[in-house]
Amino acid sequence: MLPPEFEYTIKSINSVDAGNEMVRHFKSNFTININNSNEFDQWRHMFEQRNKCQFTIAQTKKCEGCYISFKKLLTCTHNVQNGTVGVRKHTKCPANLWVKMRVIPKRIKRAKFDVESPCEISLTWEHNHPIIAADVLRHHSVDPEVDKKLINLFQHGHSPSSALNCIIMDIEENLQDDEKLEFVLADRAICPDYQHCYYIFQQLFRKQYGDPANNFKLQDFVDETNREIGEVCIVRNDYENSSQVAIVSPFMKRVHEHIEEAGELVFLDSSGGLDRDGLRIFLFMTHSKAGGN
Repeated sequence: MLPPEFEYTIKSINSVDAGNEMVRHFKSNFTININNSNEFDQWRHMFEQRNKCQFTIAQTKKCEGCYISFKKLLTCTHNVQNGTVGVRKHTKCPANLWVKMRVIPKRIKRAKFDVESPCEISLTWEHNHPIIAADVLRHHSVDPEVDKKLINLFQHGHSPSSALNCIIMDIEENLQDDEKLEFVLADRAICPDYQHCYYIFQQLFRKQYGDPANNFKLQDFVDETNREIGEVCIVRNDYENSSQVAIVSPFMKRVHEHIEEAGELVFLDSSGGLDRDGLRIFLFMTHSKAGGN
């Protein structure tokens, strides 16, 4: 269950009798060859991936001694502070992980401290819920690597729904023989829900284009886009408390200029409702030999 990429020294391990049978409940204390918080975060990420469980930081102790750099208590993600048992993911799970990082000065390197493994971890593995179950896996936090995939897809023109479909197809194509598709798709760390995809989409484009309700940012976007194209293709006009934006691509402008027949019949599409930002979109389409524009 421990990531094999690191070196361990097991100091103690005790099984816990849970009812009438021995189950995989235990308490263990061991040291590991990591020297700083970044390496611990890497180990924690690998540990959570390997065991299909997640921990959250519950306490960070103040280090008043000379030889302790940090000391933290991590609890199972199904133990929510001030939560109500049975509501959402809170089961008051007693599983936890204490981590203590030592700083060993050169003058005492021959003392009792383990120089090669300055990080000490006390693990209490007593989950009161299943580990591999859809209702448990769906509460996991999304892996940062998955967020990077979403951002890359959004930058290449995907919407939240199409980006999610790409991730699902990628999961299906790379499914291992010993994995069950229903459990992999239920794991939110690997397969995020649509709400998370939309949240990342909003954060990315709000940072790039500003708040949709901010008309000053909107005008900056219009001016910058026209400047990049080299001609006026977007026009903005304010009406009362709202803004109206007309967009005509260079191809559409050429059709309107050189093909008179394209202006004889115009289709207006206003069947769609408001989007999530409260913006109404109207599409005007005329026909040409190159298709609708």
